[in-house]
Amino acid sequence: MNFPAGIGTFWEKRVITSDVERANDDPTGVHGFAKKRIWDLISFSPKRLTPADLERSLRTRSRVESRVIRRAVRELVAQGRIQYSYRLGCSFLEQSIQGVLRISEHLVLKPPQISYSPGPYEVVVALAPGSAFGLGDHASTRLALKGIEMAIRVNPGLQGRQGAHMLDIGTGSGVLMIAAVLLGLEGAIGIETDSSSRYEARENVKINSVEDRVEVTDKPVAAQTGPFALVAANLRFPTLKSLAVRMQSLTDLGGGVVVSGIREWELEDLVNSYHCASFSTIWRGCDQGWWGALFANRTGAK
Repeated sequence: MNFPAGIGTFWEKRVITSDVERANDDPTGVHGFAKKRIWDLISFSPKRLTPADLERSLRTRSRVESRVIRRAVRELVAQGRIQYSYRLGCSFLEQSIQGVLRISEHLVLKPPQISYSPGPYEVVVALAPGSAFGLGDHASTRLALKGIEMAIRVNPGLQGRQGAHMLDIGTGSGVLMIAAVLLGLEGAIGIETDSSSRYEARENVKINSVEDRVEVTDKPVAAQTGPFALVAANLRFPTLKSLAVRMQSLTDLGGGVVVSGIREWELEDLVNSYHCASFSTIWRGCDQGWWGALFANRTGAK
């Protein structure tokens, strides 16, 4: 399993006592550590974890007693930070979309009514519950957000650069474009054909106080001129593949394209389509069987 920088080292070096009673009585000791490790494991795991997977990992790596682990899980569920889900007869533990949802080391989603004190390098996006896609509960949304963060991180010149805008094709809740401007882009346009989703996206834009930097529209991709510093599309494979050539004209030299919503058996075909359209692959990521990718335009808009 891959962890953010420093977590693996911290895990290996931390000395854990096996005194269960002391752990249960000391929230800053083993019990508090168990809660943190459970949160990190669930947040950063590329696959869904069953309760048995979680307990086995904690017992093997940190020697935390089962009793401590189970109590920590109960408390995290009661606090609304994690939740049980059921698929194909199996139980899993996942982040709850009703609470704080960690996407990466630096990006967090949360409902507007939940209080959260961000760290010095964290960006927090507040999302009101609604019917629009993109609340963070689906792996493809999380991958798209990671791709956007990656695009801005590998090209730090985008942050605060005049004219650095993003186009979000199929914006849904608006989470991708809101995150992009909060991460440093000057502005963003979100395309959405569904009127209810457009309304919810605009409400989320207001909640995050980025009305002067973000536009939600029903104008199609064909009506967008660009070039954009970044284009994002969390859509299904046939649409993503059909957009490859158009993406080349929407982005300038070095411009990024983040795609998500891809299954493993579709990935290579999609990558080849973007390579043929003069893109190079910068990043690929997997989350619970879904894939996302970041491409860079090698030739500029045509």
